[in-house]
Amino acid sequence: MGIEIRHKIRAVLDFKSPLSAHLIIASVFISIAGFFIITGYAPIHDAISWHGIFHYFYNSVEKGILPYWNPYSQTGTPFYVYYQTFGLLEPSNFLFVFIQKITGCSTFTTYILHYIFYFYIFIIGSYYVLRMTTKNNGISLLFSLILFLACFPMFMRQNGALNSFFLTPFLIYFILLFFEESDNKKKGFYFFVASYLFALTLNVYIPSGVMFSLVVFVIFAFLFKIARIPEIIGFIKSRSGVVSVSISAITTLLISFPVFALYYDFHNDTEIFPSVRIFQKNGNNIA
Repeated sequence: MGIEIRHKIRAVLDFKSPLSAHLIIASVFISIAGFFIITGYAPIHDAISWHGIFHYFYNSVEKGILPYWNPYSQTGTPFYVYYQTFGLLEPSNFLFVFIQKITGCSTFTTYILHYIFYFYIFIIGSYYVLRMTTKNNGISLLFSLILFLACFPMFMRQNGALNSFFLTPFLIYFILLFFEESDNKKKGFYFFVASYLFALTLNVYIPSGVMFSLVVFVIFAFLFKIARIPEIIGFIKSRSGVVSVSISAITTLLISFPVFALYYDFHNDTEIFPSVRIFQKNGNNIA
C-alpha cells in the first residue's frame, strides 16, 4: 500500500497523473480569480459591459424571480439573460447564484467567478481531448497551458465568444469516447452526455460557430473511424441504443426549444437577426 501511494505521489510530481494537470490548471484560474477580486481589476470591453445584465439576472434569481423582461438587455425571457449568452438552462448559473446567496458577495464578484469558471471548463476540457488523443499527460498539460495563453486576450475582452465555445472541448471528448467505447450501455451514456452538451450550446443565440466546428469534427471523426461505422449502426439498432437515442433526442429538443421559439418570435415580428455570422457577401465593400 505504501509503495503504491509513493508511486501515485511521484506520478503527480512528474506530471504523469491527471491530478497534476487539475492542480496546476485550477491553481492558475484560482490565482486569476483572486487577482481580479482583490485588486478590483476586471475583464474589459464586451466582457465587463455585460455585468449590468447579469447583475439584474443574479439578483432576480436569488430572490426566486425568473425575469421575463430584462431592462438591461435588448431582450429577455425566463430562459435568457441576454440573447447571446446562456440563461437558466445552463446549470452553473444556479451554482453561482447559490454562492452569492450564502456568501453575500456582490454580483460583480459572482460575475467574475462565473466568467472565469467558463474559461476553466474550456481549458480543462481541451486538456482531456489532448490527453485522449496524444496519450501523453505532460504534452497535454503543456498544450493546455499554451492554449490558455493564446485565448487569454480574447477571454479578457469578449464574454460572448467564450460562452459560445466553452463546452465544445468536453462535447468533442464525449463524442470521442462514444466512438471508442464498445460496451453499448456506456456508449449510450456518452451519446446522451454529448447530446446534452450540444443542446446547452444551442442556448447561445448565435450557435453557428459551435455547429460549424461540431459538424466538421464529426465528418472527420467518421472519416478516421470508418472501421467503426458498422459498430455504430449496430448500436443504433440495439435496444439500449434506441433508448439512448430517444432519450437524447427528447432532451435536446426540450432544452433547445426556447432557442427556436425566441428565434421564431424575433423573425415573426420582422426583427431580423442573422442566423449565421461566419460568411457574408458584401461585394468587398466595407459597409
